Amino acid sequence: MVLEAYQNIGESLPLLSQYESFFEKFPEMAQPLMLIYEDLLEFHLRALKYFKQPMWKKLIGSLWKNFQSDFGILLTQLKRHQHLIETQTQLSHFETSWAARESIETILKISEQSQLASQLQFVQGWLAAADTDGDHRKNLEVRVDFGSGEWMLQEHKYLAWADPDFCQNPLFWVNGIPGAGKTVLASVIIQHLKDSFSSLVLFFYCKYGDPTRNTFTSVVKSLLSQILRQNQDLLPYIYDAASRSGEFPLTNRNLAEELLITSMKNCQTVYMVLDGLDECETGERRSIIKSARSSIESLPFTDLGKIRCLFISQDDQAASRDFSGMPYFKIDASHNIRDIQKYTQYWVTEIGEKLGLPSSAQSSLANTVVDNADGMFLYARLINHHLYGQTTLLDLNEEITLLQKASHVPRIDQAYGRIVRHLFDNSAEKRNGHVRRLLGWVVCAKRPMKWQEIQGAISIDLENEEISWDKRKFRENPKELCGSLVEVRDDGSIELVHSTARKYLAQCSLIDLTLEELRFAKLNLDYLCLEGFQTDVSICTDKLTTSKGYYAFFDYSFAHWCQHLELAISRGNQIEGFEDICESIDVFLEAHWNGTREQGKAQGVLKKSLHSLQSKSFYSKLVTALEAAKRQLNVYGRPLDEHQPLDLNDILMTVRAALEKSRENDSKLFQEDIREVYGHNVYKCPRAGCKFFYEGFGTREIRDHHVQKHDRSFFCSFPSCPMAIIGCLTAKELAQHENEKHRTFIMNETEFPDPDLDKEHKTFPCPTCSKTFTRNHSLKTHLRTHNKTTARFKCNFCDKTFGHNKDKIRHESTHATDRKRFVCAGSSAEGVAWGCGKCFSRSEHLQRHMNRKNGQGCREERGLNARSGSEGSIETGEDFSRRTSMSPVT
Repeated sequence: MVLEAYQNIGESLPLLSQYESFFEKFPEMAQPLMLIYEDLLEFHLRALKYFKQPMWKKLIGSLWKNFQSDFGILLTQLKRHQHLIETQTQLSHFETSWAARESIETILKISEQSQLASQLQFVQGWLAAADTDGDHRKNLEVRVDFGSGEWMLQEHKYLAWADPDFCQNPLFWVNGIPGAGKTVLASVIIQHLKDSFSSLVLFFYCKYGDPTRNTFTSVVKSLLSQILRQNQDLLPYIYDAASRSGEFPLTNRNLAEELLITSMKNCQTVYMVLDGLDECETGERRSIIKSARSSIESLPFTDLGKIRCLFISQDDQAASRDFSGMPYFKIDASHNIRDIQKYTQYWVTEIGEKLGLPSSAQSSLANTVVDNADGMFLYARLINHHLYGQTTLLDLNEEITLLQKASHVPRIDQAYGRIVRHLFDNSAEKRNGHVRRLLGWVVCAKRPMKWQEIQGAISIDLENEEISWDKRKFRENPKELCGSLVEVRDDGSIELVHSTARKYLAQCSLIDLTLEELRFAKLNLDYLCLEGFQTDVSICTDKLTTSKGYYAFFDYSFAHWCQHLELAISRGNQIEGFEDICESIDVFLEAHWNGTREQGKAQGVLKKSLHSLQSKSFYSKLVTALEAAKRQLNVYGRPLDEHQPLDLNDILMTVRAALEKSRENDSKLFQEDIREVYGHNVYKCPRAGCKFFYEGFGTREIRDHHVQKHDRSFFCSFPSCPMAIIGCLTAKELAQHENEKHRTFIMNETEFPDPDLDKEHKTFPCPTCSKTFTRNHSLKTHLRTHNKTTARFKCNFCDKTFGHNKDKIRHESTHATDRKRFVCAGSSAEGVAWGCGKCFSRSEHLQRHMNRKNGQGCREERGLNARSGSEGSIETGEDFSRRTSMSPVT
């Protein structure tokens, strides 16, 4: 690639030496000469940018594709300047050329910016990473106002890990009890790294129950997304991989890991902070730790500290094994007591101002909260928020009294107990039922549910087979209903405040996980059997216009009914409500079975889960439906199977088409209803496993462009190529396109590509003789041999002349046999001669002679002498001259 670039530059440069007198006569024409040098320097500057990168051997193939488009503009400028000099143009023409140059530079800059923006948008869509910045802001807000967490920044183990000049231990583990404030402390560390160093800072907050934030792939994709935001030099490399991956979004674990490790090794220094690894499943956590270890341990000793990783998690038996051998720091009560004191003092002051608590009582309350917390920041946070939520001073005093008497209860259970008692005591029984139901959904959800989806679920009236949005929806927000047990994310989804909240709700029997899973599964099935779930467009449109919120819960139930049902049924047939859900399954399959697929038999885990249903008449249908529905959750880069066992896909398309049409209705009031129930982004991806299946897009055009990437998921990685937008159906189709249109080659570390591979096969005939050449510079070199003023090289043995001395020397070696220096001859120690005496110009020719039939006698003579102790050998001319009076011919 580089050699080809130099070849093209060479062909675009004029022969400047012949214009020396012209430059002396017209000094102002030195300007085009200056521009030529500027172009050359610009080429080397851009090329150097690529070759200076640590991983340039791995990146150059993709980086050079971007450079090719810029290089074409550079060549255009060189040729224009060449023309100015060769035609000895006037100054006015030069001024015109100067203006053209400025225009080209402007076009180049705009083109680069547009190209980078387009590639970045594509790659970020391919990664589909979680919103870590939003998580970071939210966690940082908890402590940043109190200046707390800074104690960690002074710990010598942390300083040894973070030291930019020397790092002996690039792996570091911070652990502590549940609720110790590790996540918020992580945000303090992350912000410190960002503010203090210019290095790359990557981070991730894991979250239990959220598939976009608790798997190996989700962590890696987020880190890649952050790298691109901070270092766009890697964009061509990742864009090239994304274009060729054949999937949208990225799901290949091996590819994701390879991209991350290469990207990190290409950076100067990388700090990684991974929080909440205990929120991940054991296998996922081990994959994350193993990958981080291997990427660091594979670095040469001279690069020690180039990649550093800080893990934050609970300390349990499994974690101790996974983090074995790492330096660690354990958070205890003595470390964050000052943080808890500052935090509590702030909130106690707020409580005092709100409810009129005397100053002396405020001090006593603060001490009680801090003592009970015993280093557990989550406890202090929950209790302070709970106390602030009291409505009268009397209520507050009662809570303080209970708080002082509850020292025998585990700390975190105290906090959750106070919140739960406040939620359910002195409340209407129906309200308590709604809150329990809401908490049950949040606990069992297969992904964080959006508030509109929850409102849609609570509005389902199965008895009357309708959706009563305005009558049944919650009039209070999630925090008012569930207090500090839940948090609302920026995207409107609801999640528990901490993984310990889920354990508490289950342990105190407030939520029966088995029963709640079964009830939620039944709700999904019964909801999908309502009248409005048909492929008739008129029915769907009617429900949208006459029944507000009818399809608010559809996205979730379509994607996850299978997961809830399989988990619920796996508990066996002894659970309460088993026969009811069996009836719901039967009705559901009868309503939506389309009969286009052969009924199947359960295998593996699914067979075990459905063991209690094997005697049911709908068993084989259910197996087929579950397998197809679960498979849909993993479909990314290929079209959905047109022959689904259920008609839910057709219904989904019908409902969404009606919704999109309704969204475009001119009625302002109706549009407000649509936004309230379905949000702004009603144009959604049809792939149930894609996050845009429920997040959606603001316009039809963006959605269609996104869906096309699923269907045609192999994209040309050459900038400005139409196939970079349209895409190809298969990897073979993409390879054929790039080979035919771009003449691609495979980069190899030991071989240079043919520099003429992507050029048209042109011929350059000599105007003097009959010779032709494939390269212009070869013709120019040949033409000098026809120049009469060029010195000729004459053979010393004949009259032949040559344009180059090396050609003359090669020709002279063919003259006279007395110049042959390799002789078939030798003698033994007694002076007995052997060999035929033939001479050869090369040693391999002599060896060939000895191996052939006519050299057999010489070989036998030499072998006989060897057995009798002779020292005969095949000799060169120099060897022969030492044994005889003959001397090599010179």
